[in-house]
Amino acid sequence: MLRVLGTGYPSVLDELKGKLANVDIDWTTLDALENCEPASLSYFDWVICTNILYKQHELELIANETQVHFMLNSVVTPLYQLFGKSVLSLPHVMGCNLLATFIQRPIWEAAFYHSDIVSDIENQLNINIEKVEDRAGMVAPRIVGMIINEAYFTLQEGTATKPDIDQAMKLGTNYPHGPFEWSIKIGLDNVVAVLEATRAETQDERYKICPLLKKEALFM
Repeated sequence: MLRVLGTGYPSVLDELKGKLANVDIDWTTLDALENCEPASLSYFDWVICTNILYKQHELELIANETQVHFMLNSVVTPLYQLFGKSVLSLPHVMGCNLLATFIQRPIWEAAFYHSDIVSDIENQLNINIEKVEDRAGMVAPRIVGMIINEAYFTLQEGTATKPDIDQAMKLGTNYPHGPFEWSIKIGLDNVVAVLEATRAETQDERYKICPLLKKEALFM
């Protein structure tokens, strides 16, 4: 039996538990990794953090003082930003896209600097991994974030309603969710955070956030 500590968003942890339902796991949950003493982590085989923001100094201490496998949601803050050069000496750390709705995909996108952790995660957690660059937004969150952002621009211009845009995208592109449905499932604040981080890293105006999206995220 694997001993796993899951931290972060409760709804995402529930989705994660569903994804790993066929693996024999003893789960422990915690609101935030920063609330855990490094010494106590030695009990666990895996620590999975679904948060998108971390206290960098504390996370560095935890990762450096333990040899537990760490899976971090790195769609907003890449591993190289979290750990700097020390990420090269952390073979037990992997960054993944752990946003809601993406967890159920058959292949996970992940960033890592040591390939050994891939065999561990595939063998122990029965998850298929596709390596992507260690960058803000990763791949799918960037794409989906831009789609949601463009949908908000379309709504802001008065071109169509939310239900019409959702229905058109599902019928026209066979997406599992319309952009507004998807934004609620992911969390508007998370969508904004992904777009802001990607724009800051790339300086690409394509990721400039629609004012209406930013406003709705503020009041959700």
